[in-house]
Amino acid sequence: MVTTGAFIANDRPNDVLVRWEKGTLGRYPGVEAAGTHGEIEIVG
Repeated sequence: MVTTGAFIANDRPNDVLVRWEKGTLGRYPGVEAAGTHGEIEIVG
């Protein structure tokens, strides 16, 4: 599952959340034309 939005303290909806098959959740902040800038794994 993939969703986009503004998940940090700004109004720009350029963040991506990914739920991987293994059940982990990753956040890619500030996605732009240059690509992603590193995954932040969310552990719950």
